[in-house]
This record gives sequence, structure tokens and C-alpha cells, in this order.
Amino acid sequence: MAIVSAGYDGTVDEVQFAKMIPSVGSSQYGVAAAGDWKVSAHPSTAQAVNVAAGSGWGRGVFDASSSVVTVQCDRLVPVRAGI
Repeated sequence: MAIVSAGYDGTVDEVQFAKMIPSVGSSQYGVAAAGDWKVSAHPSTAQAVNVAAGSGWGRGVFDASSSVVTVQCDRLVPVRAGI
């Protein structure tokens, strides 16, 4: 999996700037297309999700991933009132 980022510490070249400015300047956070970074349940690993490939942005930064990433989530422990 390759993640390409622009806008973090360091410089942004002309190509990176041209790719990121239409998105980064349009909203605070977002993804390039409806399926980008879509999260779905992992088919065989409990408490894991798959994050689809895609592109997205936040304040002044732009990231693109080229493959699915599996994330193992922490187990949620129910909280009981009065304890």
C-alpha cells in the first residue's frame, strides 16, 4: 500500500499543489469520490474494518491511498451506570 501525502511539514511542489488546491480549498474535510476511504466490516476478522483506497483532505493537507487498509479496532466495553 502506498500513501502519498502533501501539505504536511516540508514543501509542496507544483504538481502536488495543483492536485490538492481544488479540494483543500473547497471544504474543511472531504473525500474525492463517494467510495473513497469507504469503511466496511472486515469479512473474517472480528472487530476489524477495511478502509477503501481513495483520496481525501483536511485543513491544508491532501492524502491518497492506493489500496485497502485493514484496521483492527479496540473492543468496546459497555459502561454500567453507578459503577
